[in-house]
Amino acid sequence: MKILYVVLGIVIVVFIATQVFAIRSQWNIVTYPDQLKKKMKSFEIRKYESSLFTSVKLGSSTYKEGSRK
Repeated sequence: MKILYVVLGIVIVVFIATQVFAIRSQWNIVTYPDQLKKKMKSFEIRKYESSLFTSVKLGSSTYKEGSRK
């Protein structure tokens, strides 16, 4: 019976750790406000506010190298 409790405890701890990791990894996701205009069976039409996006060209061959500069 003690083995069952130990295994169950380990499973619960692993489950909670996995959930905490999943929630923390979602904090860095950027989302933009939208309005749902129309919902169809297999897709949705949404309206997003205007946004400004930029990009830069890195002078190195890898992201890791270029992000350090």
